[in-house]
Amino acid sequence: MQARILVADDSEMNRTLLAAILRKAGYQPVLAVSGEEALGLIHAARPDLVLLDVLLPGKDGFEIMAELRQDPATADIPVIFLTSIAASVDKVRAFELGAVDFITKPMNVEEILARVRVQLRVRELSTSLARANDDLRRWQKMLQDDLKAAADIQRALLPQGPLELPHLSGASLFLPTQSVGGDIFSVQQLDPQTACAWVLDVSGHGVPSAMITVSVAQRLSLQGGVVASAPRSGRSRIATPTAVLTQLDADYPMERFDRFFTIAYLVLDLERGKLTASSAGHPPPLVLRRGAQPQELTAGGSVIGLGAGGFEQQELMLEDGDRVILYTDGLLDYEDLAGEPYGIARLAALLMRTRDVPLVSAIAQLGNDLRSHGGGVAPLDDVTLLALEWRAAHELFGSCESTLEGVRGLAVRLREHWRAGEVPDKAAQELELAFVEAATNVVVHAYNNDPLQEVRVRSIVSGAVVVVELRDHGAPARAGFPGAAAPSLDAESGRGVFLIRSLVDAIAYTSGPDGNVLALRKRI
Repeated sequence: MQARILVADDSEMNRTLLAAILRKAGYQPVLAVSGEEALGLIHAARPDLVLLDVLLPGKDGFEIMAELRQDPATADIPVIFLTSIAASVDKVRAFELGAVDFITKPMNVEEILARVRVQLRVRELSTSLARANDDLRRWQKMLQDDLKAAADIQRALLPQGPLELPHLSGASLFLPTQSVGGDIFSVQQLDPQTACAWVLDVSGHGVPSAMITVSVAQRLSLQGGVVASAPRSGRSRIATPTAVLTQLDADYPMERFDRFFTIAYLVLDLERGKLTASSAGHPPPLVLRRGAQPQELTAGGSVIGLGAGGFEQQELMLEDGDRVILYTDGLLDYEDLAGEPYGIARLAALLMRTRDVPLVSAIAQLGNDLRSHGGGVAPLDDVTLLALEWRAAHELFGSCESTLEGVRGLAVRLREHWRAGEVPDKAAQELELAFVEAATNVVVHAYNNDPLQEVRVRSIVSGAVVVVELRDHGAPARAGFPGAAAPSLDAESGRGVFLIRSLVDAIAYTSGPDGNVLALRKRI
């Protein structure tokens, strides 16, 4: 395609000469006589180059140049000034306004063509560079969008909200790098008595590591067939930590995925507190007992991906209130502004200082300490920590005669039981109020104030959950429970049900030949 060159000169001889030279050289000339005509043709024809006389009728070359540079649509069109004036002050002004070159009359044909070729080549290269930059920006945006999507998927796989399993509560800390990384963790209940927990760290960063992270997370889900299997009859088979790591080592060879990963994996008997753990090239989990230094669980083997196998595991019986801490090396390696890593000693010291602080608060303090150590600078590697606390079930069986005095006495026993189970005061007060209201309904409506009847109660404090069961053999509930009429604020029993529902998280009610059971469940 021919380059279009606008020639603006009030001399007909100069215009004719320049037009002939440009046509012979293969260019397409566009001619203008005045400044106004030149501006109009520039906006209409969008030339690749302008040869602009300084002294034009109407607007002179300097005014035209100033207007071109103020308009984004014409600001990048190169302009060569034509003038017979040799004063350096005019040349300086022309260059300050954005001229790319200067030709002094009388003109030399070879010089004109040489300068034209140079400027057209420069414009061609500039245009190509601008297109390349635009393409690069588009690719960068696509890559950033892909990385963000990968990070969103990765974080969506992390446990959401508070961790609450029977006998087990938990808290987590996740400080991601600015790019998507390879850390992920999970806690899941495998059957009514067993849970597993793990933290893994895939080598490298970016989408390839994130894809492996997501793949391993799916493999370690209940549907993945690695952590547990359901036989045709009987209870599901729970895989040991060594069996899980051996299977992962076979599934993710480094020669296939060009990545390896480390993992700490444990299985916990929720009722008895039996812990079985193994690690593959991962920082050893820590067990925190009251009044003792953190204990490292060092059993394990090499990283996943090398095919080395031979993983070992160790067993430990947890005591009430023991904490288990799983973390990645990104936490230990998180450097301050002077380059000093956070380190295992600082981590252990903070965990010891916050040993008797509620778990969620203790991990929040750790997060604040880490951020303070890093001076507000994002870590170079993901920082991940999962903290678990095992609680032996605190259980109380009690009963009282079907009187209001008996209910109040039983409430005192429950209050002491909840205090021993470390139920927070506010939650204990709400539970007590719910129990008194429910037991009063039993006395008044189920037993019709018959003191010869008995109200029985069972309370279980397990981890972060309290369950209170009331049992009676009186008349079934009349309002607000499954199978009964809808609650009504106009009825005394209905108002009681509304109150109970506002104080606890869940209510379950059954009525049958063996009596009535009302179960109240509350998170603490």
